[in-house]
Amino acid sequence: MTYNKCFSLTTIFVTTLLLAACGEKKTLTAEEQWQNFCKSYEGAAFNIMYDRQNDISKAQSIEHLKKSPEGKQRDMLMVLVDQAHQVQKYDQQKEKDLAMEQFKAGKYQQCLNTAH
Repeated sequence: MTYNKCFSLTTIFVTTLLLAACGEKKTLTAEEQWQNFCKSYEGAAFNIMYDRQNDISKAQSIEHLKKSPEGKQRDMLMVLVDQAHQVQKYDQQKEKDLAMEQFKAGKYQQCLNTAH
């Protein structure tokens, strides 16, 4: 009986401790924040090319980006818009998909290598 009671209390304590630890948000270092941005940057490259291939104008894309805070990250995204609109717009879905994948390729590493 004492063993079961002790085991139950230990289980409750450990579970409570784990839940409390999960509830706390870790403060990210500047490098971790940059890595998170770079993951988003790669996805943004795909989405920006998706917009390009689906008749979203450069002006509309830029207007949307202007809603985000000014700074290096927004500037980098603006460059992506410029680059995407230098790529041919395709009619066939297979070619559009390929353009999106190719445009996204390498963007994460490129971002990580950018001075920040």
